[in-house]
Amino acid sequence: MYFQALNVTGLWAEAKKAGGYHFDSHSGVNENSGWITLGSVEVKVAHGRTQGGTLYLNFYVKHLRKAGFPVGGLLGEDDHQDATTQPAGCEELVALSPAFQRTSTSARSVATANLA
Repeated sequence: MYFQALNVTGLWAEAKKAGGYHFDSHSGVNENSGWITLGSVEVKVAHGRTQGGTLYLNFYVKHLRKAGFPVGGLLGEDDHQDATTQPAGCEELVALSPAFQRTSTSARSVATANLA
């Protein structure tokens, strides 16, 4: 799973840029937003591409603890048990032959948060 579109909206984003910030993985692979200060937190979005050519976005947030509000969702305090629970019917497969070992080192999307 990769982030391919990201919208940063709300009062803090609107105060810096009308309509907030909108990022799309197809708008530029080497494009980097740099750190954007929104209220008391900072966000950054960086574009990337896997070895297979899939375009994606990395999303970074600093100083969430300083936000002054509970933070939910993917980067926050919400319970992630649903996302980490293996669905019924999902199988784990083991390859006993070295010929079937996965050797891909493609990049992954990253979303990080710093509560400091």
